[in-house]
Amino acid sequence: MIVLRKLIFSAFLGLTQFYSYGQEIHPYEMYSDHFNIEGYTKQYERSFDSVGIILQKNQYHPLTISIYGIMCYDHFIRTGDSTYMIELHNQFNYFQDTSRFDYHYEKRGIGLPYHFNFNDLKAPWYSGLTQGAAISFLLRYYQLTKNGYALELTEKIAYLMLQPETNFGTISQTTEGRTWIEEYPTSKKSVNVLNGFINGLVGLKEYCDFFPNDTMAERIHSEVYNSFIDLFEKFDTPTWTNYNRNKKSISKSYLRIQLTQLDHLYSIYRDERLLRQMMIWAMMMGNSLDTDLHFLTKPKYIYSTLTTIDSGNKGDMKFYSPKINNNSTSFWRSDSTVLIGKKESKMKVFDSTYLVKKKAFLQFSEARNSIQLEFINDKFIELDFRTKDASGNWNHIPFYRDSLGVAIFSENEFKNIRITTKKKFELKDIAYYSYKFYETAKYAHTFFKKSQQLEKNKVYDVYLPRTNVSKYIIFYKQADTKQELKNSKWTHYNYFEGGQFVPSKDGFYDFFVSYQLLNPKTSIGTLEIY
Repeated sequence: MIVLRKLIFSAFLGLTQFYSYGQEIHPYEMYSDHFNIEGYTKQYERSFDSVGIILQKNQYHPLTISIYGIMCYDHFIRTGDSTYMIELHNQFNYFQDTSRFDYHYEKRGIGLPYHFNFNDLKAPWYSGLTQGAAISFLLRYYQLTKNGYALELTEKIAYLMLQPETNFGTISQTTEGRTWIEEYPTSKKSVNVLNGFINGLVGLKEYCDFFPNDTMAERIHSEVYNSFIDLFEKFDTPTWTNYNRNKKSISKSYLRIQLTQLDHLYSIYRDERLLRQMMIWAMMMGNSLDTDLHFLTKPKYIYSTLTTIDSGNKGDMKFYSPKINNNSTSFWRSDSTVLIGKKESKMKVFDSTYLVKKKAFLQFSEARNSIQLEFINDKFIELDFRTKDASGNWNHIPFYRDSLGVAIFSENEFKNIRITTKKKFELKDIAYYSYKFYETAKYAHTFFKKSQQLEKNKVYDVYLPRTNVSKYIIFYKQADTKQELKNSKWTHYNYFEGGQFVPSKDGFYDFFVSYQLLNPKTSIGTLEIY
């Protein structure tokens, strides 16, 4: 068996070297960045059959198989460990057994059936969640192997997924007449499930990237994405969010999963509305911990930490600093992979020290939000840092001086930095910071509990002092009375970014501030609107 697996891997490795990648696939961050793959295989009575396909309670679940296969793909890409490639191939064996499929539409569509009744659904039934995850798995398998059968299955699974829920498919219409991907098609007890929709959306987006000429898929993708963005408010309550449109409250575990899903979606779509919704959900989660899932890589991780009053208050102004749980003595990690050189074309791995005379280029193996440059001396005065955008232009990027040298924090990720200076200096260390290293939150937020009565169309000046916070979002909600204000919702479209605020209605307003925690040493003052 071991010899056979080695031969299989060698064959697939040869294929991956022979074929070039036809379409870039984004890492499936919602799983691979948050789930411990070994822990995943041991929870919920999971095991493996004789050919290595993962089981759950001794049953084949195409969703579990797809999720495990996706994680194996990401781990193989990151580590090059052949064990994950073998596991990936084992999961594909499930999809080679046509007896596990239901064919519809004269075999143009494939449904991955659930052979048990669930709530008001009668077996067999198909899920937009499962169909979408299977698409994501099969496209990744194709990406490594160029197995044409995987691509053929992908088209047929997507075809059925995109049909109306009343005709074996998973597409429904919400009460507002908006298009939706259903986790439980035709069910009346669990309508418009949000987290299942997101997995279906990811699969559909990846399918559209591979099959841009499928106009039906492109149209439905556009419709469901816009529905998703516009209907967030329908799921939320003033203090929490719901699992579905039946107003079933969500658990901490599910809210954490949905936050990882939005994080993943933002890495794909770069839609600022997704970030703002993340900030709202992260604020709702607060410092509460999810204790239900036992295969998380960071069990104590929270998405946003509530800031507390800093002891270093100045006069009557209150300053708030994030509460950060970290056992490490430093939040910065030395970057052993960064390349440095006088020219972009001639760069080498940074080793020990590097003398910057007039100009130096840095290139990082992965996109960063924050880096720190430590110097042997601190005699220089003028410095300029620029990062390259998608068009190849070098744009100025702000930086902060500290006792060690320079720290750079940016809301937008960067992979290249150009340093220019009029006085030479010697780099001692290049380090980077990411919330992914620690139990440190991605965001920090501050409430301003005193409601304010404001006038419609009046221009109010906004003042918010801050330290090491390059960008922040001020969310607001409004009502006619203070009591109604308590029952109103935070929404991703009610926000502004400082400067001035012009209310659209007379009434009472509440505010909270959220910002991405790019630097552990941040503080934010009291919001003043006058």
